[in-house]
Amino acid sequence: MGAIYFGRDPTLMGTVIRYNYFHDMGNAYGGIGQFSVYLDDGNMGAEIYGNLFVRAAGIESAGGTSQAAIMHHGVQFSHIYNNIFADTSVAFRFVDWRGTHGIQQEGWFLWLFDRNADHLHESVQKMRAVDFDSQLWRIHYAGTIWENLYTYATSDKIARMQSMSDKDIRKEAAKTAPKDSNEMNGNLFVSIPHITSGGSCNFHDNLEADPSLFKDPEHNDWELTAEGLEFVEKECPGFEPLPFSSMGREG
Repeated sequence: MGAIYFGRDPTLMGTVIRYNYFHDMGNAYGGIGQFSVYLDDGNMGAEIYGNLFVRAAGIESAGGTSQAAIMHHGVQFSHIYNNIFADTSVAFRFVDWRGTHGIQQEGWFLWLFDRNADHLHESVQKMRAVDFDSQLWRIHYAGTIWENLYTYATSDKIARMQSMSDKDIRKEAAKTAPKDSNEMNGNLFVSIPHITSGGSCNFHDNLEADPSLFKDPEHNDWELTAEGLEFVEKECPGFEPLPFSSMGREG
């Protein structure tokens, strides 16, 4: 699965994944489930920034799931920015959680509003356990992409969705389930054949960078040269050099 993995808990929205060096993931035999970061089953998304991903996914295999540095299964409201991806087949892969009727994000929608027969009461119990209707949560997430959830998923709306017929809830899923709430911006991509796979990502202001912009990538030195930093700041405004000294385990 993933070196970092979590899912199916709406209260984990906005979890921060930062200042990690993910490298040489997977094995020589391929297969499924070889990712650096895997967010699964309708999680509300993470804030992923300041990471270095190098050879950060397993190799492709016949009939297997496409590998990627970051994998999302039905996940919405992620913000992925200011990372470096290098020498990896796919940087970001999204797989829709369609459910049984082929409606985009139907599985995510039914799970969130407690209408997924396989996971009844799971999401609502977790949200109520942290009092997600409180002002404390609204203040904490104000001004972020997760703020939208507080008009999207409320106690009143959950109650209304639970009273709908199966036919009507599917119509509601088709009409209102979010499709492009994941943000991916301000990242550098070096020798990445497929930057995104599967869609459902608002992709903008990223840069495909040449290896020559870095000091010594052949020996895993991915710090930008002075000229490289000047070029990146011009072509990818807002990008900040990664804090390599802060990466890794302490002590």
